[in-house]
Amino acid sequence: MGMTANRDAKNSQRGRSEFSRVSTRHALSEPGLSGAPNEPGVFWLFRAGTLIFIGHARRSLRARLLAHLRGEEGSCTQRAAEYQWETTGTPTARARTLLAEYAARFGRLPRCNDRMP
Repeated sequence: MGMTANRDAKNSQRGRSEFSRVSTRHALSEPGLSGAPNEPGVFWLFRAGTLIFIGHARRSLRARLLAHLRGEEGSCTQRAAEYQWETTGTPTARARTLLAEYAARFGRLPRCNDRMP
């Protein structure tokens, strides 16, 4: 079996696609989280249309977003009104890339990010 076939077999065993999926923006509310996947990935939180946080979930995007909604991750992100997500098998690395791109463009991290993952 070739390397690609091995990788595909591992991904299908985990129930994960090799391809990432990206959502549109949704309300950050319990009903709004119903469509968030129970998969690893990265997410963006917005308040008044402004990006305030870039985060990642190693296991479940839905669970991580719910923790932010409930204030378990701090008051800054609890004030978010909307979110967007992207599934990925490498959420920590993807979050680092997104934060580095943001910092390069704006000279700082998003308001509620205090450090790189």
